[in-house]
Amino acid sequence: MTGSSHPYWSGEHFRHVVLHHALPGLGYRVHGGLEDYVRRAADSQLLVTTSSVSEDIYHASLHPDAEQKHLVFVSRLVAFIIGLLAIALSQLPRSIFDKVLFAWGGLGAAFGPALVLTLWWPKTTRNGVLAGMLTGFFTVIIWDNIPWGGHLYSLVPGFLAALVVTVLVSLMDRGGEAAPATSGEE
Repeated sequence: MTGSSHPYWSGEHFRHVVLHHALPGLGYRVHGGLEDYVRRAADSQLLVTTSSVSEDIYHASLHPDAEQKHLVFVSRLVAFIIGLLAIALSQLPRSIFDKVLFAWGGLGAAFGPALVLTLWWPKTTRNGVLAGMLTGFFTVIIWDNIPWGGHLYSLVPGFLAALVVTVLVSLMDRGGEAAPATSGEE
């Protein structure tokens, strides 16, 4: 046995030898750096999400006269709910790749059609964008959890559903404010 066919030269054995015997300090530093990166990224995403919900949705749209104490409570409640959802999603029996694919599918289905239509279709309304974003997000969640949905990446039905809902709600929403013009059309 020569080369990579020998069991001692397999990738798993080589990684074990390098990280645990040859360079244990380097292995621990790399692992610690990765954990730190993940922790910082998660912390930043949680902060952005809670402030977006409490300030941009709750304070700006629902309760403009809310006190700071109430906004702090809403932020903490949103952080708690996101934590519960993260725990629930982490219990699903999937690989990390499937979880990342699921996350990108949700983001793409929620924001993709809204972005495309806001840029290229002047009749897009705020209510249409909001309805489309919610539809795309929940379509991905539902599609990934139904038995027959595993053969098609959830971004595809999520994107299409969000696109259709955004167009339909925008067409039905005669009194809604139009999305801002982006290509010099006023």
